[in-house]
Formats: sequence, C-alpha cells, structure tokens
Amino acid sequence: MRIFHSTKNTISHFFLLVLLFTCTFCVNLSEKEPIEDFNHVMLYVSDMEKTVNFYEQALGMKVHKRIGEVQITSEKGETETAYFDLVMMKFPESNFVLELPEQSYPDSIENDIYYQHLGVTVKNLDEALAKAELVGAKKVREVRTIKSQSLIVKNTFISGPDGELIELMEFVKGKL
Repeated sequence: MRIFHSTKNTISHFFLLVLLFTCTFCVNLSEKEPIEDFNHVMLYVSDMEKTVNFYEQALGMKVHKRIGEVQITSEKGETETAYFDLVMMKFPESNFVLELPEQSYPDSIENDIYYQHLGVTVKNLDEALAKAELVGAKKVREVRTIKSQSLIVKNTFISGPDGELIELMEFVKGKL
C-alpha cells in the first residue's frame, strides 16, 4: 500500500502527519515531560506581501508579528545580528504559528520543497534534547539564545528518523 502517491498529496499527508504528531503529544504528555506543545511550521516564501494577502484572504489568518532583526548568541558567547523579513501568522484564537521568512537563513537545508522545520515548545531545552537523543535524534545545531523585541528563546535543531528538522524552543521571556 502506497501512502504518498503524488507530490500534491505529499503536502496534504505532511499536514495530516503534523496533526497526528500534535494530537499524540497532547494526549501523552504528563507534568514531568519536558515538551509542552507543537509551536510552528516554517515555510519559505518568494513574495511576502502576496503570501500574507493569500493567507489572510483565503484562510482568515492574521499577521501576529513581523521581525526584521534578531541577535543570536552561541553557546560560546559569540553574538551576531541577522536581518531578514519574517512574518508570523496565526488563526484567531489559536496558538499555532505559521512562520514565513522571505529569505533563507543558514539553518536551511538544500531541497526542492519550501518546508523547513517543525517547531516544538519545550519547558526545559536540556532535558528535552537529552530525551530526544536517547531515542536516536541527532543534534544538528548548537544551543543558541535568540533575542528579538520582547522575546528571548533558547533553541536547537535535531533531526528525526527520516532526517526531518525539528526545532526545540524554550521560551525564556515572552511567547510567540
């Protein structure tokens, strides 16, 4: 039985898998789990205004936040400033974030699709990373601290069993 039988259906199946992944985590989490919630999906776009208009008009999403600059501090204490056009959109009454950067960032991987990663909120980044590594995840980016406006997060990226990128995010200050 073929699950993915065409490129068009791949995207539909991907979002179905994301929904199942989200529901599984919501049902199975206990108070001691380091993972809190599904946070965001990032899609690269070629024309920000056209994309924002589409998601507003076609799906009823709203621009939640627009970011043009962030400061990134590595584990070694080295800080760099990154500039880009990034829009975060949400459905009304929802915490799900659709993250839309118009330019790629060094986290990107070479592929033919515009999906970049799943974002997962964690209570404790170190515990969540250790738990994921115990079941085979590979850390693909060092732990960093990212600051933008009133938001401070610690994050890292891991790869899942098929090489998919998953961002683990601990909110130090603020929320998306």
